[in-house]
Order: sequence, then C-alpha cells, then structure tokens
Amino acid sequence: RELHEALGADPHGIVAAFPGAPGATTGLRARPSTDGVAWDTWHLYPERGEVVRTRSSVVRADGTGRPAAVPVSPAARAAR
Repeated sequence: RELHEALGADPHGIVAAFPGAPGATTGLRARPSTDGVAWDTWHLYPERGEVVRTRSSVVRADGTGRPAAVPVSPAARAAR
C-alpha cells in the first residue's frame, strides 16, 4: 500500500498491480540528473516475501544532460 500511495502521488512515478496475484506490484520513479536521467524500480514478490529494488541511470557521454538528436529513418518517419 505504501508503494502505491507514494508512487501514485508522484508525477514522475508509476505503479502497477497484477490481477490474480495479490500484492504483486511493480513501481518506477524517474528523475532527471545533472547529466542524464536516473530511475528506481521496486518489484514486490509476495509469494516469496521479497522486495527487489534497483537503481539505474543513463549519462550522456558529452556531460550536457541535454537530449541528443537521434536520426530517424524515412521508414520510421512514414510509420508515424
């Protein structure tokens, strides 16, 4: 319940429950960092009594923190 309340109220968070598996939950909270983006995840496994938390980040090689321009192929552009 605490995870649902915390991430449900966070504009950078998302939380999901799994029907048929009471208590099974996955949550994610993203945040910008000075040179990229970082995120935390929580995975609740009630059948094993486990909570797995991860922290991850992506850092731009140039250190600017600004999104890089990504070339889009003509095929991908047409699919939009």
